[in-house]
Amino acid sequence: MVSFKSSSIQIPQKHLQLQIKHVQNMTLSSKYLQAQQKILKAVLLHFVYQEQVHCHVAKLMNTLNSLEFMVRKAWLILKSMNLKKRVGAENGDIVFFGADKAKVVNDAIGALRIKIGHDMNMSTTEWAPLWVVDFPMFEETDDGKWTSVHHPFTLPKSSVEEVKSNPGAALSVAYDMVLNGTEIGGGSLRIYTLEMQKAIFEALGIGEEEAEEKFSFLLNALKFGAPPHGGLAFGLDRLVMLMTGSSSIRDVIAFPKTKTAECPLTQAPAPVEPNQLRDLGIRLREKPKAEEAK
Repeated sequence: MVSFKSSSIQIPQKHLQLQIKHVQNMTLSSKYLQAQQKILKAVLLHFVYQEQVHCHVAKLMNTLNSLEFMVRKAWLILKSMNLKKRVGAENGDIVFFGADKAKVVNDAIGALRIKIGHDMNMSTTEWAPLWVVDFPMFEETDDGKWTSVHHPFTLPKSSVEEVKSNPGAALSVAYDMVLNGTEIGGGSLRIYTLEMQKAIFEALGIGEEEAEEKFSFLLNALKFGAPPHGGLAFGLDRLVMLMTGSSSIRDVIAFPKTKTAECPLTQAPAPVEPNQLRDLGIRLREKPKAEEAK
């Protein structure tokens, strides 16, 4: 236990450790960091200076100093970028920015933008359609590999050589139509040459043997040549949802399924006869009673 000199309040040692861990994982603004540092310093000055406490105080101070250094360094970088001029900020404005992988920052700031827009009623037109284009062809996974943003048959804007040399910079010929923030349609052009399809598989880590095993029908078809082709699919239920001012497409579907994929009208899915399952080579396993109770 660690106690204050001038108080009878007792602070468990584990609480101090949790406080250190909490500070290490926090992303702080400069002003908040300074305030937090002053409070923690004031509290720590009241601790009885035992050997074990000295160790934790040193770790905590080093953590705070490192965080303060990083915040100040980031601020200098932003200042050198002339951020205020670039975003057109004026006195009283708030500029939100993030520091992480591009996808993490884009998702976080995008969600924040939508939240603020709804809370402040910032819609400027009754109907605001737009096209979303230039989607990335690939995105990097946590283990450093590439995966398709749309699907591995989407046509990239890059050449075969560019896809092989720098997959992360490749853009796709894909497009979404968005109306008032809701996607109502989307599609893409498809790969129609064997060389490009092989380059995409290579970027995704799909070897020739695996590609032949899974997609031989497609690769064989491309050997004979295919015309440029693509498509666009609209979700009419989403369009009707917007036209009626509904908040969910379930409100405009004639016979919507429940969240468990059950149909209240037809009572589907219905029980299946054992001989039908046997013909398909399927065997059902009964859930243990204890599991059903949960």
